[in-house]
Amino acid sequence: MKDELDLAVEFERGRAGQFDVLADGELVASKDEGFLAKFFGGGWPDEDEIVTAIAKRL
Repeated sequence: MKDELDLAVEFERGRAGQFDVLADGELVASKDEGFLAKFFGGGWPDEDEIVTAIAKRL
């Protein structure tokens, strides 16, 4: 995101397996590791979709 949008990125430690992307405190994307995600999918969010979602908020 820093390269594509020239934005500062802040990292915070979460629980094991957690990966959330927030913009102005609002969830933009998440790596869902919940119980149901193990059976029905889930995983790393697409980088291009994250960049697009954040760009729309600028």
